[in-house]
Amino acid sequence: MRIFDNKGNLIDDKIILTGGEPTIHPDFFGILSFIRKKFPEVIIELDINGSRFCYPSFTKKVLSFGRVNIYIFLHGFDPKTHDTITRTLGSFLQTVKGIENILKYRNLSLHELELRIIITRLTYQYIEKILKFIKEDFPQADRIVVIFMEMEEQAGDNFKIVGLTYSQFQKFISKIAKWIQKFKEFRFYHFPLCTLDSKYWKYIHRTLPDNEVSFLKSRDNCLYKEYCLGIHFRYLENFGRNEFKPIKNKMN
Repeated sequence: MRIFDNKGNLIDDKIILTGGEPTIHPDFFGILSFIRKKFPEVIIELDINGSRFCYPSFTKKVLSFGRVNIYIFLHGFDPKTHDTITRTLGSFLQTVKGIENILKYRNLSLHELELRIIITRLTYQYIEKILKFIKEDFPQADRIVVIFMEMEEQAGDNFKIVGLTYSQFQKFISKIAKWIQKFKEFRFYHFPLCTLDSKYWKYIHRTLPDNEVSFLKSRDNCLYKEYCLGIHFRYLENFGRNEFKPIKNKMN
């Protein structure tokens, strides 16, 4: 998978293992071994919940494969908020222990740790508390990413419960702003440019594939159309297009 910033520059080229939860695959280590043998220099990215890394032996074995970037999803700032989303009792404590083990055993030149927060109706009101928790407990994390949810799979089936509009989230952006500079690196994923103030644009990255996004006809009148991610097509199906306006004034 190739990931570009909002100017179209290639920033990552990697093999991504995602799911579901890839670490529970019965041949997980066999898959890692195959990738590393076939592509000895490629970065392996794991998009995971981090719970299996609560075991030091598991953590050390994964890290032994060399260039492995680990991206873990945090859904809350304590057991109640996190476990309510995962619907798995004890998952918060396991994830936290997993993060601690990764930071303890990793090689800074070979392993990257990214912590991700998915914004939904159930999590957006806790965004500041989650960021505060990360800063206090895991300041060594290489990157923090705030991701606007995709209306797919379980999220799509339950969008009336978890669905959130960009307009609703904009009311909470001020709670994020003061935290951005506190981390080594900060990013926004899945945000069309017109949904955030231009001062946040440098943190927006384009990560959705072309076949998952749509552009409105009014985009032709936008001065920044070539830099914009677009809108996830299922978002338009669920919430419509009234929020999105072409940007006609030049921004700093």
